[in-house]
Amino acid sequence: MENGVDLATWQVGHFQKQPAKLPSHVQGSLRLIFMGRLVPWKMVNLTLEAIQLSLRQGANVTLDVLGDGPERAHLEQLVKDQSLERNVRFHGYLPQAACAEVVADADALILNSVRECGGAVILEAMALGLPVIATDWGGPADYLDESCGMLISPVPRESFVERLGAAILQLSWQPDLRRRMGEAGTRKIVDQYDWEKKIDMIVSIYAEVASV
Repeated sequence: MENGVDLATWQVGHFQKQPAKLPSHVQGSLRLIFMGRLVPWKMVNLTLEAIQLSLRQGANVTLDVLGDGPERAHLEQLVKDQSLERNVRFHGYLPQAACAEVVADADALILNSVRECGGAVILEAMALGLPVIATDWGGPADYLDESCGMLISPVPRESFVERLGAAILQLSWQPDLRRRMGEAGTRKIVDQYDWEKKIDMIVSIYAEVASV
């Protein structure tokens, strides 16, 4: 069985956003979220470069980083080196319920990892109504389609950051697009990735086999 989502925690109706913060009404701004271990293959350093590019082109982009790991000190130094202290915030490790609250207040998830066989965080963000920018590889390529996210090929490497930046810019200037993608992602999760439905399916399969 592929990944699923516990909708008891990751469900858009559980969180009430302040009207002034509703992301779908803010044009030119984008609150990105990254959630995961801070390890080299997650390529958060490239995420920072892509954000820097979008800032230079006039977008107002922020990034909340949820998670910890051996790359954190290096990434924090990159933030300082690139003068991104006002745009990037490191939260460290948070319990799942706290992560869900922070994610629910964001506009989009970004996961430009180059080695991601699964990527449950993508499904969790989709459940909360967020569009996703991800690398067109592994698990993300299985979960996302053009209705709910933007898949960016990691090759050629030389233009990867530029194409990530273009995706960030597109979502920042098109709030209606990210709203539509978010709604499509939530529908997809409820229809295909709800753990309760998966459990029911597994139980029915065992029951059928046991009756033979």
